[in-house]
Amino acid sequence: MSPLPLLALAALAAEPAPPAPAFAAVLEQAAAAGTPIVLDVFTTWCAPCAKMDQEVFPEPRVAALLQAVRFVRYDAERGAGREVAKRFGVHAYPTVLVLNPDGVRVGEVGAQDPQGFLAQLSPLLPLARARGPFTDAALAASKDPAALFVGALAALAAKPRDEERALTLLARAEAADPKGAAGVAARAAYAALPLTAARDARQARATLLLEYLRRYPNAPQAVKCVDALGALGVDVVKARPVLDGVRAALVAAKDQDRLNTLIYALLALGDLAGAVAAGESLVLLAPDDPSMMDSAAEAYFQAGQREKAVALETRALAHVEAGSDEELASNLERFKTKLPTPPPVSSSTPFDDPRDATRESAAPEGVLQRFAEANALTATLADACAARAGPQPTAWVRLYLDKQKVKKAVAFDPEASKPLKACLEAAALKLTVDALAGAPFEDLDVRFGPRQ
Repeated sequence: MSPLPLLALAALAAEPAPPAPAFAAVLEQAAAAGTPIVLDVFTTWCAPCAKMDQEVFPEPRVAALLQAVRFVRYDAERGAGREVAKRFGVHAYPTVLVLNPDGVRVGEVGAQDPQGFLAQLSPLLPLARARGPFTDAALAASKDPAALFVGALAALAAKPRDEERALTLLARAEAADPKGAAGVAARAAYAALPLTAARDARQARATLLLEYLRRYPNAPQAVKCVDALGALGVDVVKARPVLDGVRAALVAAKDQDRLNTLIYALLALGDLAGAVAAGESLVLLAPDDPSMMDSAAEAYFQAGQREKAVALETRALAHVEAGSDEELASNLERFKTKLPTPPPVSSSTPFDDPRDATRESAAPEGVLQRFAEANALTATLADACAARAGPQPTAWVRLYLDKQKVKKAVAFDPEASKPLKACLEAAALKLTVDALAGAPFEDLDVRFGPRQ
């Protein structure tokens, strides 16, 4: 062979591959054709990725199988691949994702040899052919284990995430495949394991604590139990009768000290209304005690009732000599100008045996997911109101949440302009939450200007 053809081949090999299509376009085409999607997410520096490219994908049996799907390769560090890696949380390479035509992730293939790749991909394709809609009405009478399973995965991938619905669908999917012939029963049971374990662990511990508080609302350990409920993410609405019972018992006993402590436990739990009620009862019991008024003012402040907080803290300062209580003066200034920062959830629980895993399992789950979602919400607000920010570098906003929706938003930053506050509060009402669902509120530090 002459040097010229060799040079021509080298030049051809050096040409960059055409850019991968946007995922939205892939999804649109797959949905129209009803075709499963297989995505290979790789990087140029990844040796196993190169091995897949050279030894697995060209293998005739693998190539034949991939011809029956919408197969797209994405460089996770370039172009549309960045969006795909972010969308599906890919951090290890190569990752081969299997999606249904609607983009629901049904599984992934980890094998890096042709035989293993075929063995893992083949059973996923029947699942990847299951189509929506995955509404309750559409699945009400369904006995198709694949549709029920993918419907559960769709519920987990949705925003907001619906774990209870997913568990119901997973149980139905397992029941619809009693002998495992469809390859769904074991997958459904496995997908339900972490959801059930986390839910049951939280519910079991919360049930124990609530039952104790129901029976002994005035016990010396009652407030500690309320404090421990905060780490379990208890539904405040369902716990309301028990929490009200504890507060009523302490008021009846005229136990000012524990009622004072209860305020902060309720704030950490997210029971803002209960904390305010406890604070108001405390002020009635100790109308001339500035420290008790300070706690009640804190409850007002955390609940978004700034004017009442300022008025009560001013009254508390009037009961001490001028300049003799710097903390009250500092709190008054904070109530006037700052954003509420709720007390942290206590790590102290009644389950003190170090051999018990309660401390670990009772910790709020999905901390990283909630942190990531809060960052995303902050970025959305910053983008929505950048034109109103002017020279303002930051603004503080509190979102009062009702399940997955923002029912109220308050921009607390005294330095922010009225138009900026109005924009942030209006934009916040359009937000929905997923990982933060169930929390009573979330505080956001909205930063304008270049992102760090």
